[in-house]
Amino acid sequence: RKSDVSSATKAYNRILEIDPDNYLAHMGIINLGKSALIKQYQEKPGFGSDEKVMKELSEKLMTESEAKNAKYEKLAKDNPTKAVYQLILANNYSYQPVKMQEYLYKAQQLEPNNIDVLRMLAQFEKLKGNNLTANEVYKKLSDLDPQDENAAFAYYYSLGDVDYKQFKVKTEEFIKRFP
Repeated sequence: RKSDVSSATKAYNRILEIDPDNYLAHMGIINLGKSALIKQYQEKPGFGSDEKVMKELSEKLMTESEAKNAKYEKLAKDNPTKAVYQLILANNYSYQPVKMQEYLYKAQQLEPNNIDVLRMLAQFEKLKGNNLTANEVYKKLSDLDPQDENAAFAYYYSLGDVDYKQFKVKTEEFIKRFP
């Protein structure tokens, strides 16, 4: 609903007033805008079957994406020590792996222990087929916060790609640690 999107956007903006570098709030606003635009088109006759409607939606999504990228390029330039803007750009360029990698590695250089950066980096390395690197990043995530159940699970699960014996041992350990 329109009011839900408006309320959520206001909430994210309030978060950004307090913490301008909050990755999740920035991503929330980006995703809400995209979802609202798609929802608007889903209500149009011909959505999904009319090529003209689909082309119009594609063009609007592309225009919106380009505007967001320009905004975050400027924020990255204005805040050269902040990984958050590099990370947002990496996410925004997820359909252009070379650019995504460039921004993601830059974010990692800026903040090598940033949980959001490490999480995206591990997923990216896994998608590239670099299972050993992904596993090392997932381990680092888990080591940074041993009480984080999701980080522990991701690390233990990634062992299945690199060391099946350890995977079995760590899976049992996970079940005991996080019943």
